[in-house]
Amino acid sequence: MDTVPPPGMARAIASCAVSLPAVMVSGPAMDRVIAELAGRNSVKAWEKDPWLGGELFLDLDSGGDAEVAGFRVHDDRDDGLARRPYDTARVNSLCR
Repeated sequence: MDTVPPPGMARAIASCAVSLPAVMVSGPAMDRVIAELAGRNSVKAWEKDPWLGGELFLDLDSGGDAEVAGFRVHDDRDDGLARRPYDTARVNSLCR
């Protein structure tokens, strides 16, 4: 998208914001998650919008799943955004 969205659309997009699971936004994993999201979803025109500027976007597939910095997440209409388990040893290594 090369243009700033109209105010109503920008507000609607911003209203879809969700918090990432705590393990992804604390400790050493946080920097990796932020860097990956910032690098893969840059919408420069949106930076000019007061609702969307500075926000990071999580791109979900059609099933509501995404992978970010080694974490798998799933968005569910009833339960919200949650981390999907991987092998425990792998998760523990990401959080160090």
